[in-house]
Amino acid sequence: MEGPRDALDASDGGAESVPACLASMPMDLASIEGEPPVAIYVNDLRLGYARGGAIFLSRPLCELYGWPLCRFVEQHERAHHYMKTVGERSACAETLADCWAAMHSDGDALNAALHYFEGRHEQEQENGYHADSSVRREVISHCANLPRRQFSEAVLPGGRG
Repeated sequence: MEGPRDALDASDGGAESVPACLASMPMDLASIEGEPPVAIYVNDLRLGYARGGAIFLSRPLCELYGWPLCRFVEQHERAHHYMKTVGERSACAETLADCWAAMHSDGDALNAALHYFEGRHEQEQENGYHADSSVRREVISHCANLPRRQFSEAVLPGGRG
């Protein structure tokens, strides 16, 4: 099968995919530390992004795609703040942010994210460090079903993740 699937690795069972970044997770994704970043609505062509101490969400795109999806995107960007990966461009940082968002989103936001990525294609990948839509759906589905206690056993792997 062709296509980048760096964010996923085959599990021991072989039938299910498990996010590789989650196997050696450098932090407890169930935790929330510090004040949440401020969400600011702007007119932008990107659905959401984090800069400095704030999260920026596109009001026109939130209105187009629906507020539940924007709640998921806000949680994804909030994860970057909590994990201190704002501005980091890596597939693992994005995978962990999707996972954190899946664990902390309400059911409507989670369903909206899964539906949003269902209609996307690999060629729509906008920046090269987000996984393709099918991988992102797998990560979100996987993490939404994990009990939070699984993350508390993670050990820092020989340096910053």
